[in-house]
Amino acid sequence: MLYYSRNSSQLESGPYSRRSADLAYQLLFACGSIIATTAPIKGMIFFHPLLVCLTYLSSSLAPLGAQTSLMGLITFPVKYLPFTIIGMDLLMGGPAYAAQAVAGAVVGHFWWWGVWGTQPGARGGVLQ
Repeated sequence: MLYYSRNSSQLESGPYSRRSADLAYQLLFACGSIIATTAPIKGMIFFHPLLVCLTYLSSSLAPLGAQTSLMGLITFPVKYLPFTIIGMDLLMGGPAYAAQAVAGAVVGHFWWWGVWGTQPGARGGVLQ
């Protein structure tokens, strides 16, 4: 729950500042996409894929060289945080739980690629 709150407020106060309607519509589209991508694996709870989606987007939009810590033990670049979450899901929940997290990461990647572009700091992706 902490990651969800942190990522949402970071997106709303950072890249989406004064563009709350854009964030709301894109979040609604991301939720629909998560439901569609988790349907083949019979996912019924969509909070975790949404969390991974928002984490992927916020880590992709983070400044170059930004660091994060995993439970205060390991420090690594923030761009690897979604993949770390997927790896932890694979270890703790098994392949089915990790597959739902991968679906969230795929939606997050398409959100970042479609709206923000592939270059760090770029404005305007494929969908704009």
